[in-house]
Amino acid sequence: YCRSKLTHADIEFIFGVLGVDMKDEQALVSLLLDESTRDLILDDSALFHAIIESPDQLHISLHFYFYILVHHVLKEVDLEDHELADYVASVLTQFVRRQPGANSNAREAFFYAVDVLGEIECADFHNRFYLVSSLGNSALILTGVFPDHIEYRAKMKAAPNLNYYESIGSAQFHAASSHNLAQTYHLDRIYSTLSNSFSSVRSALNEMKERLIFLGSPHTACSFELNNATLLDFESC
Repeated sequence: YCRSKLTHADIEFIFGVLGVDMKDEQALVSLLLDESTRDLILDDSALFHAIIESPDQLHISLHFYFYILVHHVLKEVDLEDHELADYVASVLTQFVRRQPGANSNAREAFFYAVDVLGEIECADFHNRFYLVSSLGNSALILTGVFPDHIEYRAKMKAAPNLNYYESIGSAQFHAASSHNLAQTYHLDRIYSTLSNSFSSVRSALNEMKERLIFLGSPHTACSFELNNATLLDFESC
């Protein structure tokens, strides 16, 4: 969970933006350890604006970066849910970290979506939960980050359209929410929300991609860069 993985650099960034006196450092750290007060601090719009408007390189973690951005765009579609924003930000963070040299490639996810549907049917109890939740995550990345690529491939008759992947994502998160392991891992409510509001979450991520980050050509969907106003030091993440 992103909110529990704030680095020292993240906390220093928060101090600077909110104008916290270094003498009060321990007090703020204590507040950040409390879930309710931590969320209030991270809700401060000054953090969002500082991230997207900074002309300098930001030495902050991907967890922190994506949480702030995702929470902001989800609020714009009336989904002000800290745990939901945390989960979606975690999915994005893991996706970026899996790509070599901060490059991303959507093509593998397309093939995965097709292959895994058959695997789910014959999977055992534990693997079924892993497969349906992973496929839901993949559908979220595809529709939220690469909608132009989906439309391009659909136009070229190389893949189904956006509605198809939306339906897959919603259905898989529904299946995940009703699995016993979802309750064990306290993910049942988040998966249920993702299933019922998949289109809204997808639209919020589309907005984030268009306004806040650059993800390369819609025809290739094979590069990931932050916009030129937001540079991250990936080595510190």
